[in-house]
Amino acid sequence: MIGLILMALAAPAMDPAVAATVRYDSIACRTVKEGPAGRCQLALVPRGDGKISAYATAADGHQRIIYFQKGVAKFTDAGGRLEVERNGETTIIRVGGAEVYEVPDRLVAGD
Repeated sequence: MIGLILMALAAPAMDPAVAATVRYDSIACRTVKEGPAGRCQLALVPRGDGKISAYATAADGHQRIIYFQKGVAKFTDAGGRLEVERNGETTIIRVGGAEVYEVPDRLVAGD
């Protein structure tokens, strides 16, 4: 619940019609190098034309925004290099040398 509150506070203000389309879920993640895997709360904001902004918030409050287009991770708010690999029906996203996010296809397949 705290994660959802943090997401609501950190997410940009949006039109109420867009806010009504936001979906919430949780994913496996790691935000600290060599740290334990945990769960991140995920807020999925459809942007139209197959684009989705995924706000991932860890239990410690660390937040990352991952931008998808037609189900493919394209970039993050961190800039820099984004490594993407597939494992069955899950996309594994590595940001920098520490962060790992496992996003099931079903969450970002469309908008």
